[in-house]
Amino acid sequence: MSIAGIVLVIGLYLLFIFFVLLILDTINFLWGWKYIKSNSESLKQEGCTAIILVEKRRFFIDRFPIYSSGIPWLIMYLKNNGKPFKVYKWVDKDTFKRIICDEKVKEAYIFGHGVRHGIKFNMKEIFYYCNFEEEFKTLPKKDYIAQLHCNRLGGKSLVEIAAKDGFVTNSYRWVYQNWAYCYEKYGGFGCKIVSFILRANK
Repeated sequence: MSIAGIVLVIGLYLLFIFFVLLILDTINFLWGWKYIKSNSESLKQEGCTAIILVEKRRFFIDRFPIYSSGIPWLIMYLKNNGKPFKVYKWVDKDTFKRIICDEKVKEAYIFGHGVRHGIKFNMKEIFYYCNFEEEFKTLPKKDYIAQLHCNRLGGKSLVEIAAKDGFVTNSYRWVYQNWAYCYEKYGGFGCKIVSFILRANK
């Protein structure tokens, strides 16, 4: 086979993989959007869990990866374990601060775009987690916080400031990693293998 033929085969293979992943992501997005819409629940009890969705721009392209992050698996995990919860969609900075400082909220899962020591609310502003340090000198720490956004650039994470236990990395965070993390929480078939392959906890 000529070099041109090899290049063509490789190109067609990559194009095929691209479209397969696009179809899977679209299905995952639609499932996430519909499931979250019909399973918001409400925080009426002590010891509740907050699922917080933050967007840096009000564009579809920012919401697509968040809706595709396997949040339905996380919701099913909470339901199966009898944990009351609420999904906060597209919160602003003030709402985010209120949720984190709410003593009724014992666990928080944060999806969005950010860095290890902050979360982005628009293209120009990062809200730094160190802003919570004064509050949590007196507030009780959360049982668990998961920063399911990019955690590069170092600094003090919200997990270190406001939680007894939690999940935070030191690197970029990809949609498929969040999907695997939520699937492992749910405890689906082969979840440990899926998590290992997709490196959900790295």
